[in-house]
Amino acid sequence: MKRFYPHINLPAIILGILSITAGTGRALALDPQHYAQNSALSSGRWMKIKVNSTGMHLVSNADLKAMGFSNPDAVNVYGTGGRMVREALAEDMPDDLPLLPSVRTPKGIVFFATDNVTWTRDGNGLYSHILNPYCAESIYFISDREQENKELAKASASPVKGNDIATAFTARLLHERDIQAPSQEGRLLLGEDFRSEKSQRFTFTLPGSVSDQATMRVAFGAKTTNGSSSLLISANGERLPATSTDKIDGCSSEFIKTTLTSKTFTQTDEKLTIGIDYSYSGALFTARLDYIEIFYDKSLSLTSGELHFYDRFDGESVEISGCGQNTMIWDVTDPCEVKEVVFSLEGDKAFFTPEPRYREYVAFDPSSISRAVTRSVRVNNQDIHSMPSPDMLIVAYSEYAEAAKKIARLHEEADGFNVTVLTPEEIYNEFSGGHPDVGAFRKLLKMWHDRNETRPIKYCLLLGRGSYDTKMVSSGIRNAGYRPLPLWQSPEGFTEPTAYSTDDIIGMLDDTDENTFNINAALMHVAVGRLPVTGAKEANEVAAKLEKYIKNPRYGAWRNRVMLIADDQDNGIHLSQTEDVYTRLKANAPHYHYEKLYLDAYPLVSTSLGLTYPQAKERMMRLFNEGVIYTNYVGHASASSWTHEKLLTWNDIISFSNPNLTFYYGATCSFGTWDADNISGAEKLVLNPEAGFIGAICPSRTVYISENGVLNLNMAQWMLTPGPDGEATRIGDVFIRAKNGYNSANKLRYCLMSDPAIRIPKPAGCVVVESINGTDILQSGEMPELKALEKASVKGYITNADGSRAVGFNGTVTIDLFDAERVVETLGNGSEGTVSTYNDRQSRLATVSTKVTAGEWEVSLTTPAEIDNNYSPARISAYAWSDEGKEAHGSTESLYVYGFDDDSDSDTEGPEIRTFYLNYPEFKEGMMINANPVVHASFYDESGINISDSGIGHKMSVTLDKDLIFDDVYSYYTPDPENPLGGYISYPLSGISSGEHTLKLTVYDNANNASSKTVSFSVGAVRDPAIRDLSTDVNPASTSVVFSVSVDHPNTRMKCRLEVFELSGRRVWLADNSVTSDMHGGMQTQWDLRDDAGRRVPRGIYLYRATVETPDGMYSSQTKKLAVTAQ
Repeated sequence: MKRFYPHINLPAIILGILSITAGTGRALALDPQHYAQNSALSSGRWMKIKVNSTGMHLVSNADLKAMGFSNPDAVNVYGTGGRMVREALAEDMPDDLPLLPSVRTPKGIVFFATDNVTWTRDGNGLYSHILNPYCAESIYFISDREQENKELAKASASPVKGNDIATAFTARLLHERDIQAPSQEGRLLLGEDFRSEKSQRFTFTLPGSVSDQATMRVAFGAKTTNGSSSLLISANGERLPATSTDKIDGCSSEFIKTTLTSKTFTQTDEKLTIGIDYSYSGALFTARLDYIEIFYDKSLSLTSGELHFYDRFDGESVEISGCGQNTMIWDVTDPCEVKEVVFSLEGDKAFFTPEPRYREYVAFDPSSISRAVTRSVRVNNQDIHSMPSPDMLIVAYSEYAEAAKKIARLHEEADGFNVTVLTPEEIYNEFSGGHPDVGAFRKLLKMWHDRNETRPIKYCLLLGRGSYDTKMVSSGIRNAGYRPLPLWQSPEGFTEPTAYSTDDIIGMLDDTDENTFNINAALMHVAVGRLPVTGAKEANEVAAKLEKYIKNPRYGAWRNRVMLIADDQDNGIHLSQTEDVYTRLKANAPHYHYEKLYLDAYPLVSTSLGLTYPQAKERMMRLFNEGVIYTNYVGHASASSWTHEKLLTWNDIISFSNPNLTFYYGATCSFGTWDADNISGAEKLVLNPEAGFIGAICPSRTVYISENGVLNLNMAQWMLTPGPDGEATRIGDVFIRAKNGYNSANKLRYCLMSDPAIRIPKPAGCVVVESINGTDILQSGEMPELKALEKASVKGYITNADGSRAVGFNGTVTIDLFDAERVVETLGNGSEGTVSTYNDRQSRLATVSTKVTAGEWEVSLTTPAEIDNNYSPARISAYAWSDEGKEAHGSTESLYVYGFDDDSDSDTEGPEIRTFYLNYPEFKEGMMINANPVVHASFYDESGINISDSGIGHKMSVTLDKDLIFDDVYSYYTPDPENPLGGYISYPLSGISSGEHTLKLTVYDNANNASSKTVSFSVGAVRDPAIRDLSTDVNPASTSVVFSVSVDHPNTRMKCRLEVFELSGRRVWLADNSVTSDMHGGMQTQWDLRDDAGRRVPRGIYLYRATVETPDGMYSSQTKKLAVTAQ
């Protein structure tokens, strides 16, 4: 008779299965018909169940009723089991939740299930296995959804009995426990500990054995130094002959060493006891069993109601004894595409002839199955399969939902994206059978990619930290306080060079099979970034940071600066690679100003803490604080620092307070380790709520210097290169273009710790320098000469991205005049140092700002007395921003700075210091202030203010108590756009001791005339902060409001709590952040008019309260009213 499913006409038997129609593959994509239009989860009642072994299982009628199914006859089984999602994306991969064949018996539903072990068989008949690295559970689903009847497909097997008969097969048994990760690298997890209990026994049962011999394979891992390890293995108390594979060498640089030893032994009983005795010499760190595999010949006999068997039966017929009229045989090689085996029955023997390739089968009597499942949880209806392909996917646990939705709205509003936010569990349900697996994210992106050829998905953001131990067996991750969001770990985990983790595979979407997929060469089609948050507060903070970066940018000339940092030693390779990067960047983005910070060009100073580069460090931290749009570092690092000379330490990392955020690229080792027990430096800086990095691309593991250079050059090709619209290329696109440019495992160690859809701000317009002192440098081709002390008139205009005049551009332009390039010779510091030379513009001669009106500008500047007098081209660098937020930049090298202006007017008077105070304008002489004040001053001079760092003794400075001089004040100078001959500074001081002090400010003009002013003040041991002002940008508020808090502690890290209350006193919203006040004591927090539950608050009058608290525990608060309009 024909068997149909889910309903067939057999007494008390129902069979259920879902068939999939696989379409014809096409280049890069599967046929969209491969994917279900709607998920099975879209309708019906759903429950999860769990199994812990492979074989036939029973869902009892009692369990069905307990799970709320009023009509058990309508229930079917769905799922893919507990095995790891295959890395091949092929036509035969299961989609959604396949409907599985099931048999209805008086006891309940019987179905075939698999555990979390994947076995493979090579051409020599040897088996190997992989335990699912993401999950120890095997999950299935049951549902009462309506299901159409389908016929169970027939297996390619003949019921005809042949001449050659197989009555046995090679059975496999496994003992493996994942108890500990021996290192925080790779997938390797080990089992029983042999350090204290060095002799252990393991028991197995070998039912149906038909041979007196069996084979075992024992995998073991150990770490010893100055010694080695060895194993003594016995079977049933009889010691087996030793082989070379019983020994494990000691470790040098390896995390651990493993061995796989094989033994054949005599086995005449059904019971087997394997003994392992461990011994070592030297220092012992780790000694653990990985697994034991047992292989023996087992009879093809149906006992206890079922037989799961497997082999390659080349031309042989299979004979299974113990069968009867109720026996069923299924081909379960693909558990999601089970097929019925038609067989012949002679007495109690069933015969069939399989096709001549490896197959797996199960023979069973449905009425004899009693292996129970474990009830799990209810599953809500969902239907990702019906969703249209978005531009971007955000994956976030439910506790991060608020942050995920905020980032989604940000891209919808700023970029016009269609953004989908899903929880990992929702994705697992439809794409990995309900258990955690990176492959689920990949399969979802693959479906969307294949369905939409015209506008395929391009970006995926994972909101959540990963771990080397997704199974959470290690105490470090169990006690970490967060749920790890899976990332892909390399199968190897024994040494630093071989172990790594990556999200790149999620975006690799080309069709492949198991034999052709190569992760080193596969192309990424979706840029996958990760923000490694570990809590809801951190997630909300990083979302607010992104929103501020995109929606409320801080304009200024800092957005035209790039910092390039190169480590010393290693025969100068870091410097030479950085110079290559500079050349590539400048070729594609010539108008940026590139700050070269090459350590070997600075004096190496010996201190009590070791060798350091204090001048280089001071300059780097100053540039971070002033702002650089992009930072590229090439050199040595660890997870918590840069360079052997402590250029960047952990204390520096946790103290970052730069208001102008940089994007970081590091061609260095391990600074982005994002899956260890300890937080890495890159994570700390990316997740800093107010400062640090807006994003980072850097390795999570050890990388190789030579290959680093290839990827860095590829990154430099795109990092600052504008797209067709004049805008910068999005970070995710830079990332995949750079990596797709070559094949290497080294590139996979670089992680994208960022929202992949953000851009590094790139001015779309151009600032054109048209004339200098009346000479049209565009038309004439002449190169004017600017002399020392000469006043020059510089004139120009702004163009749009297409080159047309930007006549609607009204705003501010900042002009920087740089002297000629110098040839810099490095010092060759260190044992592997080498003397190198490079060109650099180290001397900024003048900085002026002026207004741009209708796209045109003109400014006057004075060249200082100190110039290099080098007859090589000087440079004018320009940056402009409009009142509407449009940006432009430009540069010219069509001029010289050379000679002295003998006709210059004699100037003997110093600059006019117009204001000079500490912290805020109300400062009074002798006032008590905090220990970290900010010096504010403004000044003016007809000759212009000297901000050059070239003149000896003529640098702008502040002097504390007559003896401590700070001479880097010039770098904090900001020109006044209303008056190019003047400007102002906001200079931070820190750590001033308690007591009375004096502070002297000295300023020079370009004729080297000086002016000074002195103030006195005192510092108290502990001082309450004072809220000087609390305000909003709008009142009433309709869509959102920005709260501004001004305190008398500028440039200070403190807690700032903003609360909104109804007039009744009920709090509706809270923002609790640790922030650094700006140079004027300001802090800002935005509220989207939604309460803590995400609901828009109704029209009315509300109270808002700000509370600030210093690190000393002193606090202050203030409350005001806010009106909110109707929605």
